[in-house]
Amino acid sequence: MKAGQIYAKGTPQDVLTAELIKDVYGVDCHISTNPVTQQLMISYFSMTCDK
Repeated sequence: MKAGQIYAKGTPQDVLTAELIKDVYGVDCHISTNPVTQQLMISYFSMTCDK
């Protein structure tokens, strides 16, 4: 959902993409598959850079 509206519809593998997550939540991420469980894993990247 985005702004109270359905943004995408389908299986998690079809709709949970890095592009969709960026569009809806405004964050960069990497999508991969857990080699043991075969479940999707989403790793988010920080919006700030601490030095």
